[in-house]
Amino acid sequence: MQIFINESSLNGQYYTKEEFENSLQAITSIFRFLNQKANNENNQIFGNLQLLADYEAIKGFKFIVAYNKTSMQRKQEFLKIVLGQGQGEGKSRSKNWRSEPIHSSQDSFFYLDIHDVSNTSIAEVTERTLQNPNNNYLLVNFINSIFCVENFQHPDIRECFSIPIVKNNSEKFPVKLDCLDNKSAIEKWLREKQVLKDPDLEDCLKDTTRFKKTSIICQGRSVYQEISTQNLWYLDNLHRSHFEIFDPTGKRHIRLGNLDGSSRESTKKEKQDKKPII
Repeated sequence: MQIFINESSLNGQYYTKEEFENSLQAITSIFRFLNQKANNENNQIFGNLQLLADYEAIKGFKFIVAYNKTSMQRKQEFLKIVLGQGQGEGKSRSKNWRSEPIHSSQDSFFYLDIHDVSNTSIAEVTERTLQNPNNNYLLVNFINSIFCVENFQHPDIRECFSIPIVKNNSEKFPVKLDCLDNKSAIEKWLREKQVLKDPDLEDCLKDTTRFKKTSIICQGRSVYQEISTQNLWYLDNLHRSHFEIFDPTGKRHIRLGNLDGSSRESTKKEKQDKKPII
């Protein structure tokens, strides 16, 4: 798994020091979760202050200027948790892909035809995806960027996005890159990629005060009935990131269940092609 801090997601979208500090806090929470839940020696983090320095953060101010004006605590958290500095003398967990780039500086890379992202982390991830599509790549964005927009919501992962990047004007074959900007999204992305696994994803269904097991099997999983509503629940075996909830007849899909046992409305796409379970 290779995770890149997307410096291009800094485009002067903040207007105050407080907004910028909130963005640092948001990206720090993503990497804090990664460190706690998916800290693996095979994981690679790419990003450093040099890559970010010349990008505009607060309107009219580059990242390094805005960064130097933030509180010492916020800066230390960003260095330690996001970039992994201070974890040993002379050591840093994050890497600078520019020292050994995979993509060629002669190639062009565009987002939405008008945003030139050549020679950026986006270009690097695009090339790596083309050369090794079986690996997991992720761009982590600063909040409120031009990349996490509704039009490019990920087809399978809630709160994540899939952005099209065109290499050398090959518009017929854009490369789709996963990206996100919050802690909730990174958890869902890691579960979808099966990097983050629970010892037993059906624990909440085993609460006998709330659910009872039925004899119904769907996708190889036992179906449980919620006692208070009579609705039928089972773990989605494809994504393993949520429960499917059907009405008591098992014929109508009504909503999704989170892994903690709470429920939420399905999106239009999530409602499509839900076959009856009885």
